[in-house]
Amino acid sequence: MQKAQDRKLKERQERDELILDCAQTLLQRDGIHKLTMQAVAAMTDYSKGTLYQHYRCKEDLLGALVARCGNNLVGLIGKAVAYSGSIRAKIALMSAAFFYNGRMQKEVASLVAMVKSEEFLQKVEPEQQKRLRNIDNEIFRLACIVFYQAKAPQSQRSAQDVMDAAFGWWTMSWGLNDVMNQNWDIKRLGFADPMSFYFRSLTIFLDGLGLESDPQLTCWGDVDALAQALFKEELLQRPISAD
Repeated sequence: MQKAQDRKLKERQERDELILDCAQTLLQRDGIHKLTMQAVAAMTDYSKGTLYQHYRCKEDLLGALVARCGNNLVGLIGKAVAYSGSIRAKIALMSAAFFYNGRMQKEVASLVAMVKSEEFLQKVEPEQQKRLRNIDNEIFRLACIVFYQAKAPQSQRSAQDVMDAAFGWWTMSWGLNDVMNQNWDIKRLGFADPMSFYFRSLTIFLDGLGLESDPQLTCWGDVDALAQALFKEELLQRPISAD
C-alpha cells in the first residue's frame, strides 16, 4: 500500500514539474498575456481537468512558478552562506545569488512584484501564499545568520541591529532584482554597468556597519568570478539568458 502511495506521489510531482516547465516555456516564448491554462494543457498533453487538479487558475500557476524560482534563490543563498570565505564575501555572494537567479529565470523573476501584491495573492490558494511567504522568511533568516556572524567579539551590536542590517541588505537585493528584471532604462541615468554600481553601494553599506574589508573583493568582477565558480552547477542547468 505504501509503495503504491509513494508511486502516485512521485507521479504527481513529476506531472507538476512538467506543468511548470511548460508554463515557463510558454511564458518565455509568448509572454504572460498568452499564457493560458488551455495553452499549458495543450503543451503537456494533459486535459484541462488534470491541470486544474494542480492549479485552480492562472494566478495559482504563476504563483507556483514564482515559488519555484524563489526556492532556487534560497538554494543559491544557502550556498553563499556556507561559503568558507570572509563574511563580506558571503554577503556579496548572497547578493550575486539574486543577480544570477534572476538572469537564469528572467521571465519568472520579473513577475515577483506582481505575484506578491495583495490583489494578486487574493486569487492564489492559501497553501501557495504560505509557500511564497516562507521563501521571504527563509531568505531573511539566512541574512540574519550572516549579519550576526559579522559581530565583532566585543561588539555591543544588539539583535535589533542585526535585523536592521539584514533588512537593509534584503531590500537592496530585491531592488536589484526589480531593476535588473523589469527592463528599467537606467543607462540614461549613467548606470551602464548596474552590477558595478550595486557592488560599490554594497561596499558603502558594509563599511558603514564597520564590517572588515576583504582585499580579494575590490570590484564586481571579483564577486562575479567567485559566484560563477560557486554556482557552476546551477548555471550549467539554467544558462543565463541574453539581455
